[in-house]
Amino acid sequence: MTIVTAKLQVSVIATRVMSVESYHYPHRDAAQTDSATRLECAVCTWKPLPEQHRQQVFPNGTLIVKDIQKVIDEGGYVCIATDPDGSTARSKLNVQVTEAPEIDPIIVKPDLQEGMRMNLMCVVSKGDFPIAIQWLKDGVAINYEQGVSENSFDEYSSTLSFNSLMMKHTGNYTCQASNAAASRNYTVEVVVNGITFSSNL
Repeated sequence: MTIVTAKLQVSVIATRVMSVESYHYPHRDAAQTDSATRLECAVCTWKPLPEQHRQQVFPNGTLIVKDIQKVIDEGGYVCIATDPDGSTARSKLNVQVTEAPEIDPIIVKPDLQEGMRMNLMCVVSKGDFPIAIQWLKDGVAINYEQGVSENSFDEYSSTLSFNSLMMKHTGNYTCQASNAAASRNYTVEVVVNGITFSSNL
């Protein structure tokens, strides 16, 4: 999910007061269908917009931008209202788009054996800060015990470390990254095999 926040700054330069509605409007990612944000400008037109098929202006002044994109759509929007006498007023909305987290694939070494050391690294390659990262085992927050620890060296990654694997460490491990826009999960299966002994008769 992406969040669009519109902050309203009004400058009235006419005898008639116009109104502009500002929204804190959650919607889906641009990668998903039917995502849009809506800005309403009563009895007005919008300052010339780039010619894009994602933008639609209705006769009542409502502007809808579909498939929100942070780099292109973030910034200032100016609404201009004109009354029958030709007097005008304008308002500026500063639109901020918050991008949801995206987690890179987590690599698990195959053929894990008891006693081995292992790291699970979660890297959040996209998404606006602040980002909170949490590890789960089988859907439950990890109770860090002796031999298992979590380390974060920056704002966008976390490493789950095992200094001596045991059979009880087998399970599904989830890295959960959350910010103001959305929460994203990436889950991997960890299978720890017991040590087998062979005898030569």
